[in-house]
Amino acid sequence: MGTFAADIAELEKLGGVLHGLADEAAQLSVGPPAGGASGANGSFGSWFNNNSMPSEPLPFTPMFGDPAMFGDPSAGSSSSVLNSYLEASSISSELIDGVLVPSLTERLGETGDIMVNVAEQFRSRDEQSAADLATTYTSATGDWNTQDSIA
Repeated sequence: MGTFAADIAELEKLGGVLHGLADEAAQLSVGPPAGGASGANGSFGSWFNNNSMPSEPLPFTPMFGDPAMFGDPSAGSSSSVLNSYLEASSISSELIDGVLVPSLTERLGETGDIMVNVAEQFRSRDEQSAADLATTYTSATGDWNTQDSIA
């Protein structure tokens, strides 16, 4: 097998790896926001799935005005979760679960598809087609430059 054929085989293999990573990424979650349907007291409980951390309840929920925190356990706990904590938790859930994870999943899946499709398209070509393969792959994946030009 020539180097070009080996590169094609590797490209196809890596496309499958990206599909697996997309499947794993789709399962990532920060869990519901504090104070949501799973508990109005802001406790996170065991919301995290097997692909996330931690698996134990989080030890700290910022509280305001809890007399038990100030040495009077007989006063009970009549506190509420800080609004800033609830808002930060909501933003975290919306951004990560609602935007970042779906975007990551989609991009990994699309790139995996491109790798497999390009490998299939160039499988029967010779070594002279390497430049064409690179051009086809690059144009299909788009611009990955993360630097924004400042004018």
